[in-house]
Amino acid sequence: MQYQYSFVKQYLSSQLLIPSVHHLAYITLGLIVGIWCSSMHYSHFKIVTLCAPVLFFILLNYTKNWSLYYPFLFIVPFFVGAYIYQSQTAAYTYVLQGFTHNFHSITARVNAIEPLHKSRFGHRIILTPISIDNNSAFNNKINEYTIAIYTNTFDHLCVDDIIEVNAVYFSDKVKDSFKNYLIKQGIIANLFTKHFNFRLCKRPLFSCARICAQIKQNLINQVRHQLSPTTQTLMGTLFFGYKEHIAEEDHSKQMFKNWGISHYLARSGLHLVIIVIIWSFLLRLIPVSFVIKQLFILIIIIMYAILSWSSISFERALYMFLLYKSSQLLYRPMHYVHLVTVITLLVLLINPMQLFFLDFQLSFGLTFALAWFNHMQQIKKLSLP
Repeated sequence: MQYQYSFVKQYLSSQLLIPSVHHLAYITLGLIVGIWCSSMHYSHFKIVTLCAPVLFFILLNYTKNWSLYYPFLFIVPFFVGAYIYQSQTAAYTYVLQGFTHNFHSITARVNAIEPLHKSRFGHRIILTPISIDNNSAFNNKINEYTIAIYTNTFDHLCVDDIIEVNAVYFSDKVKDSFKNYLIKQGIIANLFTKHFNFRLCKRPLFSCARICAQIKQNLINQVRHQLSPTTQTLMGTLFFGYKEHIAEEDHSKQMFKNWGISHYLARSGLHLVIIVIIWSFLLRLIPVSFVIKQLFILIIIIMYAILSWSSISFERALYMFLLYKSSQLLYRPMHYVHLVTVITLLVLLINPMQLFFLDFQLSFGLTFALAWFNHMQQIKKLSLP
């Protein structure tokens, strides 16, 4: 019995990485609470800041973990979360106030050209500003954001072109809720025009971004022209993450809504797992080493991610897959709860505004809940005599 208990303890500590998960959970929790408290009104923030350490020490007393460094695992990330949230909103406000209510000349790079269906405007052009009015001090901040242009017609334009747009007027009449969405997306402005006028400054002879954009658009065109309306919708939404309605005469999305299963159309980790399983099965027929097979799957998944439209749930699944395969190639132990916690921590450090949107909450919250439930079931099975 003693031997069995020592084996269970060794397995839980080495394979399941319980200490690492436990410490990282405190750090992630502190970061989340800090971001959430920083978004409150100033008076509410003071109250929660005083109550958070008290609640944390109550939690420590409940779990009987009274090590001196445990408070720092919560308090330091708490203030880090508050700082990065305030920095993100302050930087966006500074840039927004810098060029609103004035006419500007913008030099920008074309990031994407997306066709729109069932909209007043036929296309959306995403630009990354390079300079505005040749203001070098201001341009160091503006190139971190994008500008979305909605238009019906425009002259010949390609991804990765450098263009100049003159006499552009910006307004800051945006609701707070929509402003938070723009901060999350990194969009500094939305421009609406019937015809988009610009001057082409430079077009690179070779561009990987332009080639990928052309391949993506060709894939969608082939899906639209060669498949039935229902298959078009399912193929576009499930495997390419294309949110626009490909087939105008198809009503499958409405049927999914009526049945309450429209979330199945959202591309997530399930569809990534399906692709991995298919390729893993095919690679079993090829007599090559384990490392080569895993590297080949990594390359396939990365190419699939580049040639499709992304979302927060797909990014979460992609990052977890990359970490999982990396741990396999490096022969390092891993744990599913640990992976979810690491990805959550990294995403919030990069973009803390993600915390307040439902897609992030459902994707990461449900994934963590399922991982933790499975983890507790494993502990229960191993602890049985």
